[in-house]
Amino acid sequence: SFGHCKSLTSISLPNNVTNIGEGAFAFSGLTSIIIPTNVRSIEGGTFQGCKSLISITIPDSVTNIGGSCAFSSCESLTSITLPDRLENIGDLAFTNCTNLTSITIPGSVTNIGKKAFADCTDMTSAILLEGIVNVNNKYIFQNCTALAVIDLPSSLK
Repeated sequence: SFGHCKSLTSISLPNNVTNIGEGAFAFSGLTSIIIPTNVRSIEGGTFQGCKSLISITIPDSVTNIGGSCAFSSCESLTSITLPDRLENIGDLAFTNCTNLTSITIPGSVTNIGKKAFADCTDMTSAILLEGIVNVNNKYIFQNCTALAVIDLPSSLK
């Protein structure tokens, strides 16, 4: 929809939006976005390559960051707040977010995709909250060379 719109720096979506489709804002100039509270799913490649996006808060209504590469290569992204009801983090979701320094993964998450946080070279801590049972995909934190702290919950099997 708005992919490769380099001059697009911000957008407010209407409250009736429930899904942000694949590649909707990929490689745009977004620096900020307000995601409506009715959105349930953010699909693959939605914000891929948004190199100016600095921070994002995903509302509690979102249960799925699906597909592949939803936020990959958002090189300026320093913080992201994941919702308490999130169930799925897709493959490569945040890979190559080189300025992301920490992540807290809610206990509701049942799947963390392959290489979900790979190449987040400034990430120093990852906290997986109580409730997460399985972390069975490969290379979730591959090449996170600054990662010094990983907190794992007792619910992990």
